[in-house]
Amino acid sequence: MVDETIRTHTSYAHCARMLKKANEDLQNVKKYLDPASPNNYETYLNNLRKLKASSSPPTGIDAKIATTETQLASFKQTEQDARALVGKYLPQLQALESSENFWEAPAGKYDEYMYILEEETCTSTRTNWQTVATACQPGKWGMPLPALPAGEPTFTFSNRTISYTGVKQTDAVRIWNHNVTLNNLQITDPRSYTEAHRDGIQLIPPPKYEDKIGADGKTTKIKLADQMVGTILENPTVSQCKVHAPTGPLQGIFMSDGLCRNATITNNEITVQGAHAISLAGVLSGNITGNTLHEVAVPEPIPPAKKQAQLPPRIRLFPLRIGGNMADDGVVCIFGFAAGNSVSYGNVADSGNKVIRLGGSVEAIKVEDLRKELPLEFSKMGVGLTDFNYDGYFEACSRWTLRDFISRDKWGYDQMVAWVNLRYQEYSSGQRIPPDSPLPAPSPEQQDPKAFGVRDMLLKAKTALQGNVSTFLDTRLADLQETAIRSFTMKRIAIKHGKVVPLYDLGGYNSRREAMLKWLVESGDLANLVPNSNQESTYKIRVVDSIGKTIKNIPYFIEIDNGTLYKGFSDSNGFILNIPIKETGKLKIILGVQALEKW
Repeated sequence: MVDETIRTHTSYAHCARMLKKANEDLQNVKKYLDPASPNNYETYLNNLRKLKASSSPPTGIDAKIATTETQLASFKQTEQDARALVGKYLPQLQALESSENFWEAPAGKYDEYMYILEEETCTSTRTNWQTVATACQPGKWGMPLPALPAGEPTFTFSNRTISYTGVKQTDAVRIWNHNVTLNNLQITDPRSYTEAHRDGIQLIPPPKYEDKIGADGKTTKIKLADQMVGTILENPTVSQCKVHAPTGPLQGIFMSDGLCRNATITNNEITVQGAHAISLAGVLSGNITGNTLHEVAVPEPIPPAKKQAQLPPRIRLFPLRIGGNMADDGVVCIFGFAAGNSVSYGNVADSGNKVIRLGGSVEAIKVEDLRKELPLEFSKMGVGLTDFNYDGYFEACSRWTLRDFISRDKWGYDQMVAWVNLRYQEYSSGQRIPPDSPLPAPSPEQQDPKAFGVRDMLLKAKTALQGNVSTFLDTRLADLQETAIRSFTMKRIAIKHGKVVPLYDLGGYNSRREAMLKWLVESGDLANLVPNSNQESTYKIRVVDSIGKTIKNIPYFIEIDNGTLYKGFSDSNGFILNIPIKETGKLKIILGVQALEKW
């Protein structure tokens, strides 16, 4: 039986994959079933039977006949299954083509995304499957896949109304391939919820591969890197699209990982309650013009996931982020690239963008270019790099084995092992180690042992590192299945290929940031602090006695009305915390012995 389980990103790609399999299977059995073939098994079997009926049948003839009959039956079943696949999937594929519905997700993926333009589906749309199916009709035995059309391919998804209906649905449309255009899409989300990280339109750089020719002459693709390493998305266009989500924190047009060259974001209309109307990380060049953002009312009290929506909607560019922030190991961002590299932050055209305020007034807005600074939400857990040798970094991430990493960065490897063990212990127990850690208690998500959750991925990394077998050590970092190891190593490799920018002095937040970054950043860079140039936008809290004398090293416990908790000790100047004003409301502060009891 043919396995027809859907493992593709779109229904169209699944149909194409089934037709491709049918075509390949018919080509494979042609040698044995085609009447014109000199190796035809029917002819071979008849000859064996004649030998058996002869006056001197060869020894073992019965066993040979039985084996041949079994093989012939298997080949005939393969032929039958292949022709059945063509009969089943060609009409489905043609129906999708007629409606230009190439990009829709299978039912099992619909909560994750509704539409996606990724490499397999994009490539499949360029193949004439009717020609392939015709070559698979009875009496025919398939054909080599027709050559793809010459020239630079482009892919367009346009003129579609997309509505969120399911409670768990996250992303509406994902761009995950080069040269993709979204045009005149109407995305509507009428839901009200607090979950973050849901995107109307998300841009994702595709993985980068290279071809490798094996000893058999066949070509296989070797994966070099993905968006978490910093691959590049080329020529995405989002034009004349509407994202309407006035009652939920949907992100309008969003990109968080990797790089993007020649991004065109023009004449879109975004109405979302989330903080990210148009937010793109790692943009190397592009055109962001003529977009209209609508301010929406936020109900009181403001839930935590909506707190940043108090600000008018914005268009922002963020720096390239390396490796994410998997388990409180900090964020690494790239502020600038070394001279002579193949990439650099270039010009992004900015004109005609506007915001329509609640009262109806129209204000021109500029694109906020934050590519050379840490985003506010990363300031308490991130580090920036400048003079970044992207080409050298990318080569190392693509080629190095884990053994190579150990030989070049033993300190980083030892830190990774300690980090994995500690975080797994904390997330398993629900308690920080040591108990007075400045980090907040592990979240329910971090403690959840579900498959592919953070805790599960840490366990897989912990198990692999403890085993330490040769095959594991000699595996390329790009091929490692342990996500935690890949994420950590790519961040350490990045730090080794750039210059750490001095960290802002965040007062009471320094200890919390250090509890994250100490695994990645060496002590000298952690201690290299400079005054915070944005102090006017933060609360500065200092503990003094009744006559105004500073109280040093006193324990504190702080609860913010959004549910965030902080704990630690006042510093040598009596300061206990620097909180960005835009991120908080009321504070409840407990000092001294009562604070320790609260811990």
